[in-house]
Amino acid sequence: MRKRAKVVRIRKNEVEGSFEFEAAWLGEIMVWPQATRYKVAAGYIDPEPGSNLGGFPPPAPFADPDLALSFARLGARGEPSPQQIEKWVSRYGLLIRRDEGLPGDHISEDGRVNQKPMEVREFTREAIRFRDLLHLYTEIRESDVTAVTQRSLEPHSAVDQELAAYVQPALEEEYPDKWERHERVLEAFFSLSLNPVLALADRFLADQLSESLAGVRLRTVPGFQIPHGASEEDKRSLMMSLMIAPSSKYTLRFSWHCPDLISAIYLQLFLLATKNTPMRFCKACQTPFPAKPKHKRFCNSTCRSNGRNHR
Repeated sequence: MRKRAKVVRIRKNEVEGSFEFEAAWLGEIMVWPQATRYKVAAGYIDPEPGSNLGGFPPPAPFADPDLALSFARLGARGEPSPQQIEKWVSRYGLLIRRDEGLPGDHISEDGRVNQKPMEVREFTREAIRFRDLLHLYTEIRESDVTAVTQRSLEPHSAVDQELAAYVQPALEEEYPDKWERHERVLEAFFSLSLNPVLALADRFLADQLSESLAGVRLRTVPGFQIPHGASEEDKRSLMMSLMIAPSSKYTLRFSWHCPDLISAIYLQLFLLATKNTPMRFCKACQTPFPAKPKHKRFCNSTCRSNGRNHR
């Protein structure tokens, strides 16, 4: 098993104002109901009739900043158990739509959510792949040349194998396809990183995220709308300022439309990466998580409890 860096160097000014999901995105992102029960049996995950769509506010998994990290934690110890998978999908739902011509909040005539049943191994493969890409982002951001190089020289996962196929042409002078090697060398040359492995891994990660976000669309949120998730104090302040000088508070905001849950998961990783979020490895499950506050050492309360029990 690959060893992970135990210490992540983070400057104080990086942690201050670090990654947070802006409130305006939360209610605008997507509605993705969960079935009343998901059956995990015979290697399949299948939603049964019934949903939680009738509640208020409507179910919007992206509003949970732990969505992506919880998905990554499923692969912390290899393949997750059927019980772990059932617990996760019961909270967030399955990953993609059954009928892509209908929205994610559509309920069929038989009362089922518009979510495609999945093989357990397919779901597991998605979770482990996402976890590997999250780790790769953290290693690239830390300029951990040793870890990234080891991925390409000794690939252990599907992501590692794809990374190796992308990086190796630039590193092997005797690579049979000279044009491909020349192209990779140029890609590394036109980079802010002096290390070709980091430069190529960065390009690889960007391509992977771009592909995963192919169905995501930018949206505009009304300029006079009070952001979802704002505190009561902020709401009162905003209301008073709008009554006094509405034009001074007019600001069109942006949001996103995600066609399914898996694209929302990758959108959270995209936002982590494009905000250059400092990350730290959880001391219990080794899942990277945003390093804020700076003294935090566990990614959630469960890992914190497990960490205390193993002291």
